[in-house]
Amino acid sequence: MRAYETYAEALFKAAEALDQVGGISEELHDVEMLYAVCRWYLNDPRISVRDKASFLREALAADFHPLTIEFLLLLLGRHHLKHFPAAAGWYHHLSDRHFGRATVRLRIPFDLDHRLIERLEDRFVSDGLIPAGNAGNVEFHVELDKDLIGGFIADCNGRQIDASLKTALKNLM
Repeated sequence: MRAYETYAEALFKAAEALDQVGGISEELHDVEMLYAVCRWYLNDPRISVRDKASFLREALAADFHPLTIEFLLLLLGRHHLKHFPAAAGWYHHLSDRHFGRATVRLRIPFDLDHRLIERLEDRFVSDGLIPAGNAGNVEFHVELDKDLIGGFIADCNGRQIDASLKTALKNLM
């Protein structure tokens, strides 16, 4: 497991215990913007960790949950603040799965059929990619792929479902 995944999962578990998963996710978006602007300052080795911590406390204390601030201070204290963007991205991924949101990149060889979408939503629930009852939170991005003979290829939450006729034929050989 990568360092940023470990940090993100620890933050996610703590936020889940406090019932703050969504709130922390929204705050991380704001912190990502702050980090993008102040990255040069926060990663400058000539500036002490104490000064950087004071900066973060002052910039975030009024509007952010203490868990978000402590997470950033933990990264800073361990000299892993450079992992923040990746950790925030992984946290958002975990948060989306928690709330049953999913973005699906769907490649099909023909025009989209509404029944296909319903079958895919059922498949994602049965495969555990999204929680039951949250199939309506799936956002589909459809691409026509002329290399496919039939079926579909779907990427959802970092997993791929290849139900294409092309792959089925390859597997028969």
